[in-house]
Amino acid sequence: MIIIPKGKIVIAGLKSNYLDIDRLCEYYHSVIGSCGIYFKSASMDGILFFDNSDFLGGGLQADTDDGFDTTDVIEKLVASAPRNNFDITVYAIDPKDVYYWSSLFQTKSIYKGLKSDFTDLAALINKMKAEKLSGYIEVVFDDIEGGYLFFRDGKVVHSVSSITENSPSELPGNDESLATLINLSKEKSGVFNVKEILSHQPSTGVKSDKNVLSAFDTGRIYPMLGSLLKSLKIVLSEKHPRGINFDLILKKKFVEKADKYDFLDPFAAEFQYNGSKVIYRGDVDLKIVAKAVFESALELAAEDGQSKRFETRIMMLSSQYPEELAEIGYGV
Repeated sequence: MIIIPKGKIVIAGLKSNYLDIDRLCEYYHSVIGSCGIYFKSASMDGILFFDNSDFLGGGLQADTDDGFDTTDVIEKLVASAPRNNFDITVYAIDPKDVYYWSSLFQTKSIYKGLKSDFTDLAALINKMKAEKLSGYIEVVFDDIEGGYLFFRDGKVVHSVSSITENSPSELPGNDESLATLINLSKEKSGVFNVKEILSHQPSTGVKSDKNVLSAFDTGRIYPMLGSLLKSLKIVLSEKHPRGINFDLILKKKFVEKADKYDFLDPFAAEFQYNGSKVIYRGDVDLKIVAKAVFESALELAAEDGQSKRFETRIMMLSSQYPEELAEIGYGV
């Protein structure tokens, strides 16, 4: 099931038969910035996510398959468009939320096949809140369709169900599916599956000050670091018109810094950058991780004589991530 995050519909009813999908994505990304582009046909659904600076990822799902295809998504949509004739809808998504939704395609299972006969859904929800889950609970009933409950840092941010059932009128719309699923789980047989986003694993290594965490939104740190490293690559490439192996340069720097920040060690693979997106699977507090990455990036810029150019790029980032940059000592 492809989940469409709540957002403002920019345009709907476009047909892929009459469009160049590459140019469509390029145009709306440049005009809107943070957005989702949803493709629907009789045999396949797909969605692409963009932040203000880059393509974050997406997924495809055939109607005969429960799994998602997350590799070369744009290319596969372009290739399949002639035979699928997708209906296309473009959504504007809050920049604070888009990275979360794009990360839902990269999860690991932490609980699988919890039977409703032995597991209380409301208690499971409270457990996931306490564990600061970023991910989702999938509710699967034996005889009717179920739904999904989405968590971000322990908070239920969205619920979805195709079931229509009367819910308490005082509940906001976003909670109607939540109430319905909880009520039905007490009556129906089924299972619950819990999945955690790989890049939103909670920190357990270093205790953090509560006041710091209030400003230091983990959902925004990953895109900030991704934008920082992309900016560094641009700056370094300007001086080397024949091109650079940025991945190798970055890994060498991380090896140098590994004695001070062991989570940067490329061989440990806790921190990874794939050219547009950051993934972190370690336990050290994200504030420390962000500081380490910034320190490494500043050193690389200085070693190449590009400090001033890079500082200009950081100033551009400060308009989008002012609180996060200030918290790690790079406020402008």
